[in-house]
Amino acid sequence: MTELAKGDLVLTDKNQYEKVYAFAHKDTDKSAQFLTIYTEDERLVPLEVSAEHLLFLEGRNNPVRADSIRVGDNLQGASNAKKVAKIGKIKRKGIYAPLTVSGTLVVNGVVASNYASLIQDTMSAEGGWVVELLQENMHRYIHQGMSPFRLYCSLSEENLCTVYSDFGKPYFVEFGVKITNAVVAKMIGLQLLYLAGFFAIAGTTSIVEKIRFGPCGFLSLICVTYLLIQRKKTQFSKTK
Repeated sequence: MTELAKGDLVLTDKNQYEKVYAFAHKDTDKSAQFLTIYTEDERLVPLEVSAEHLLFLEGRNNPVRADSIRVGDNLQGASNAKKVAKIGKIKRKGIYAPLTVSGTLVVNGVVASNYASLIQDTMSAEGGWVVELLQENMHRYIHQGMSPFRLYCSLSEENLCTVYSDFGKPYFVEFGVKITNAVVAKMIGLQLLYLAGFFAIAGTTSIVEKIRFGPCGFLSLICVTYLLIQRKKTQFSKTK
C-alpha cells in the first residue's frame, strides 16, 4: 500500500484490473490500530484493515464492518471463499484507502470495499430507520455519493484529486463525511430531505458516469441522443 499511487492498476471483485483514480484516505505519518485477519489458505499473509472498513462476506451483497467478522466466517475471495482462521490486532504507521471505479479491490486474496462505515452502533440506535438503512447499504451509499468526485477525477488532469486535508482525506471526501455525520443527528424529516437531494445529485452524475465508463463510452451518449431525436420526430409526426 505504501508504494501504491494514482494511476496504478489493482485487481477488483470482477477479476479485472482497474486504475486507482484517487485515495479516500492517505496519511503516511499517522499511526493507527488495525485488525489482522488470517484466512486458512493465507495464514502467513494476513489482511490488515481498520475496524470500520467494509469487507464482503460470501453470499452477501452488502459488505460489513471488519470488526463484525468472526473466526469461521467466509470472506469473499477473488476466486473462492476465504475462511477466517484467526483475528488479531496490530499497530501500523500509515493509513491508505485507494479508490477504484467499481468501488472494490482485492487485498491478499480478499475482496474489500474501497470504503469504511461512517456510522457507529450508537448512531444507528439514535438515528432511527433511515440511519439503519444507510448502515445496511453503506457501501452503495458512499459509492453513489462518490460519483461526482469519481467523474471529475476521470475527466480532469488537475491535481485536486490528490490534494489532501490535514486529516489525509480529499476535501470532497471530508465534506461528505461531515455532512453524513450531521444528518445522522437530525430528525427524520430532515434526513429524508437530505436523501432526496442526495439521490437527485448523485443519481444524475451516476448516469453520466455510466455513459463515460460504459462499454461504448461517449458513443453511448450519441446513441441516446439519436434515439431521443427520433422519438421527438415520431411524436411530432403523429400530432400533424
